Amino acid sequence: MSNVLLLTDATEPAADILPSLSLLPHAVRTGPASATAAGGGSGADAILVDARRDLVQVRRLLRLLRGAEMAVPVLAVVTEGGWAAVTADWGADDVILHTAGPGEVDARLRLAIGRMAPAMSGEIRSGDLLIDEPTASVEPRVTAQIYELIAGLAAQGLRGFSCGTFSASSWVAAAAPGFIRSPRFAANRRCPWRGNIGSW
Repeated sequence: MSNVLLLTDATEPAADILPSLSLLPHAVRTGPASATAAGGGSGADAILVDARRDLVQVRRLLRLLRGAEMAVPVLAVVTEGGWAAVTADWGADDVILHTAGPGEVDARLRLAIGRMAPAMSGEIRSGDLLIDEPTASVEPRVTAQIYELIAGLAAQGLRGFSCGTFSASSWVAAAAPGFIRSPRFAANRRCPWRGNIGSW
């Protein structure tokens, strides 16, 4: 069972907006279609936005929610005619037809919530690099010192760094507090991590 927040400006109950929700065991709360209502929806596992009418306003709301980097998936509930209008730049994680059956609604909610779960579990993914902070493991495998460097850089969203970036940058110490720069290490002209990092 999930906690679902339904954002709508309609006066209809949630069962009229997405009838299948009333047949599922999810706890559904409604709120006004605004970013402040979504921000106050703590405890929600997913947010549904009523996109059956006023698509321009709904698109603006979805973009605001995407800009706020919500930690929960945001799904748009559309009518048959709304399918043509919705595009990827709206920022919805998924789209549900308002006449969808209970199986489809439940599956879309479970999948959307599941896709957000790795980010909440301490897993950092950057390209082919996968860092699992709770277990301190990295794929591809690296040494502990390099793990600290890469975890710090990947957590900050930095990409496209070279061996020179690792050894010459002054912000490496801030990214990995336990890192000690030694003259022998700095003088090493060959990248000491090349064999550990691989193609990444």
